[in-house]
Amino acid sequence: MAKFIGDDQLRRVKEAVDLVDLMGDYAPPQKAGAQFRVCCPFHQERSPSCYIYPDQQTYHCFGCGAHGDAITLVREQEGLEFVDAVEFLARRAGIQLVFEEKYAGSHKKGPSKSERENLLALMKFATEFYQKSLLYEASAEEARTYLKGRGINRELAQQFGLGYAPGRGLLAQAARQKGFTPPQLIATNLAMDRDGRLGDRFYQRIMFPICDRFGQTLAFSGRALPSVEQRAKAEGRSLGKYINSSDTPLYSKSDVVWNLHQARSAARKERRLVIMEGPTDVMAAAQHGIQACVAVLGTALTAQHARQMANVVGGNGQVVLLFDGDAAGQNNAVKAVTTFLACGLSCRVAVMEEGHDPAELLAEKGRSGLDMILSNDRSDIDHMLRTLAPLPHVMEPRQRIEVVDKILAALRPIADEDVRASYLDEVATWFKLEVGRLLRRLRDGGEGLDERPQQVDESAECGPPSTQEDVALHLLVRYPDLRPLAFDDLGLEPHLLPQPWDKLLSILIAEPDMHPTDLLNQDAIRGNTSLSTAVHRWLRDEMGRGQLSLDNPSALLRDMAIYLKRKGFAVELDRVDAEREQAQREGDFALAMRLFQERKDLAAQQRAFGETHSK
Repeated sequence: MAKFIGDDQLRRVKEAVDLVDLMGDYAPPQKAGAQFRVCCPFHQERSPSCYIYPDQQTYHCFGCGAHGDAITLVREQEGLEFVDAVEFLARRAGIQLVFEEKYAGSHKKGPSKSERENLLALMKFATEFYQKSLLYEASAEEARTYLKGRGINRELAQQFGLGYAPGRGLLAQAARQKGFTPPQLIATNLAMDRDGRLGDRFYQRIMFPICDRFGQTLAFSGRALPSVEQRAKAEGRSLGKYINSSDTPLYSKSDVVWNLHQARSAARKERRLVIMEGPTDVMAAAQHGIQACVAVLGTALTAQHARQMANVVGGNGQVVLLFDGDAAGQNNAVKAVTTFLACGLSCRVAVMEEGHDPAELLAEKGRSGLDMILSNDRSDIDHMLRTLAPLPHVMEPRQRIEVVDKILAALRPIADEDVRASYLDEVATWFKLEVGRLLRRLRDGGEGLDERPQQVDESAECGPPSTQEDVALHLLVRYPDLRPLAFDDLGLEPHLLPQPWDKLLSILIAEPDMHPTDLLNQDAIRGNTSLSTAVHRWLRDEMGRGQLSLDNPSALLRDMAIYLKRKGFAVELDRVDAEREQAQREGDFALAMRLFQERKDLAAQQRAFGETHSK
């Protein structure tokens, strides 16, 4: 016997769901003519390339090709099977599904629920059981006193669904009386089989429900009572202050962010989401009117967490890490920053005073105290540099290199070459190192870093804007035998350079054997002061911009050319994206599709170039 959803119900669910509103759960939509567009939730991007077509209730991403309807969207984003995805949407629309049972070719309708629905019902029952226990159980008096001491009143506890687990098998007993089975209690991690006897998983703990985006409880985090902590310590037993539900059919700790269902609306409005270390910090912030706060419970921040939070605030919003001010809290912030960077996402870090957490700060100084901390947040790379190397000039050389390698390892996964180059500039300035050597160490995974101090570069005023452009032309002017490598093997072309430097490259491509000094007689160079001054410098100086050594010109030219080619691909892709967006706005879908194909071809060339020159 199998349960399934009939066509009429499926059609009813699809018609009840507004795809624009649904997509808003994953990325903020923007009006674009008759359509809407969003930063695609299926891949990371800064400019929206995913279009929603309300009249068809479908979406299509011209960046990665993702396409589908509401069911496809939630299946992919929530990791659900088809029936579970339909249930998800039905619940969102307030529709009660009636399942059909299939018996050897015949259908029978009935009010039966899926197992997922049964488990959700059990979690709802447990939440209400714990809440009643906190309010009325005599054994919960210490829990009520503790919460009051933390500034959590009854209204705030109800807003966040707090409860108390008395233990003694009381939850398991009450659940079985309501018709829930031992396998269901064990599957949801609410109970454990202890030598054939069913016992409660949580006991003598304050319970914090962990909910999905609809506020449905999926799991729990339990905080031990202070007296239980002290007794365990006196007896020499190890006891976790917090214990969390293990992964269940409903819950994966790597996917769920605590309080995101309540913080989502405020975060979108403010375009800022604050991540704190614990639920009491989030609740204290809410009590002081700061609603856009969440926490990650039971695990380190994961890539799934990072992407969810970035999608909530959108491309122009900010995710701010606000961890405790002690060493452990700041190291956790570094780990979280690394996770964001690995996903191609940026974040900011607000630094607490050592020995304080947000709840304590709010109790002492109120909202103004926390607002001051948040207003002084700093960039992700700035936090990494200040935490890992607060005084770089007094560090031992080997220690400095180890820290540089750790930071480069965090930057290596960033796909956007311009973003990564910006980060490298900050690292180079902080450690007084040369960007070119950082680039090589980034590519080689930790080789070729020179500890010589970076000197003031006076040549930047008479050369191309970037060091890579300047060094590439310097090498091509001085070493004619390198020109075939640049033009034939690496495909360096004039359009990869800004004006007027593209003219110089055009001359070298047209006459690759030209002697360096003959360049000065070219009309295009003699008639342009910037070009003439730069060529004279390149012929004169044996060191590159920033005192970069030219001892291995072939390898250095390869590095610079590869950088410029990758940057060129990024510029071309941005151009195609802009033209495609314009075509979409004007309703020229034929042109939009041609540009989509052009983008795919460019992306394929970009991948091929990356594979060829990855080493």
